Amino acid sequence: MSSESEQLDEILGVSFGDIPPELAGVLVDFHIRADATAGGKEGTRGPLLIDAGVLKGLIDGLPAVLDAMREYGADRVKPRPMLLPAWNDGPRWNPAGGQLHICAGFGVNGMDPELGAAVMFIRSTSVAHAPGTYDSAEYLMGWSALLEFQDALPKVLRKLEQRTRTNRGDRG
Repeated sequence: MSSESEQLDEILGVSFGDIPPELAGVLVDFHIRADATAGGKEGTRGPLLIDAGVLKGLIDGLPAVLDAMREYGADRVKPRPMLLPAWNDGPRWNPAGGQLHICAGFGVNGMDPELGAAVMFIRSTSVAHAPGTYDSAEYLMGWSALLEFQDALPKVLRKLEQRTRTNRGDRG
């Protein structure tokens, strides 16, 4: 798979931001190295709204992905040093800020043992697209980025659930 995977951009990290009012999701920025599309430049893709259901699916599925990566030694691959925003320093909600992209799916399409990375897919749509119209892309995501992402997910889900309870007036 390596030759195909080398043609993919890489997710270096994910930053979670605001929980927009009236929406059951959280805004995220993907920090990427665009090896395939922009000659190795690093930047941000987002914001993207990830639904609570997608977050729960990732929480359930990522341990098995990390176990598989550990089996082929991805946990021993040393990442390049870089400065990325903190897990909770993502995009801010701006209802007048343009087109909102919504994550309809985020998961694993495979592994690339040679590169020490999972091949992730992101499927999204925007409120401007016709219903049922989606964009899909694949990215590499290395061990350390995936591990940090997995560590942040329960915190984000708790924050989202707390907001939902607060909006409903629940206590507890």
